[in-house]
Amino acid sequence: MKKSHKTRTFKEASENIGGQWRRIAVVACRNCAKVENLSIKTAYGLLPPVAIEKKFSQKGWKIGQNDHWDICPDCVAKRDAKPVLKIVPKAEAPPVEEVVEVKPELVVKPEPPRVMQRDDRRIIFEKLNSVYLDEKRGYDNDWSDHKVATDLGVPRVWVEQVREEMFGPINTNSDIEEFMKGLEELALYKKQLEDFSKLKPQIEQLRAVAQSVNLAGMLERIVKLEKLEALVKKHIQR
Repeated sequence: MKKSHKTRTFKEASENIGGQWRRIAVVACRNCAKVENLSIKTAYGLLPPVAIEKKFSQKGWKIGQNDHWDICPDCVAKRDAKPVLKIVPKAEAPPVEEVVEVKPELVVKPEPPRVMQRDDRRIIFEKLNSVYLDEKRGYDNDWSDHKVATDLGVPRVWVEQVREEMFGPINTNSDIEEFMKGLEELALYKKQLEDFSKLKPQIEQLRAVAQSVNLAGMLERIVKLEKLEALVKKHIQR
């Protein structure tokens, strides 16, 4: 008979979906720090720990005796994978080469980049859970990946990774969309002003010509010529 471990508890959090809050259970992989959540609210109340454990197990998780021993499906698959035997051909003896003494150079190794730990992922998740509304509306007010990263003092790529995994692709709110449309209109107005500036010398030239012409006298002359034309036509028809 299989011996079962003691029923354990799960960490819980609140998640806002479409303006409605729901209660979720959260697990994190002890190997790769991957985080996954599960809605535990039902019509009859919250799921008991036994049911939560069963649902995570159905998703491929290896649930440990406490939250420090949970393993995600990917790491379980890697652990249980059978080793592949690789046939290595017998190496031939390399030809004898002249040995040239090379003086070693001082090489300064760059500092390795920071690696996101499980605690970092949890902190980022909790922050996103409070400022990211949903996939349709995106961030609340003026929050963004950059602002969350600055607020927590973590690399922006960490925030982007957790948001993509737990909340979905980035989206913008209506205020930001309106601002971006305003930028497009501003660029169009700027282009029109540049075109007007190029035509300004020609406009000034036409204005100077119009001011130099006696329009009133020209119109009076045209009226006289039209009357004279009418008299001439009348005389010819007789």
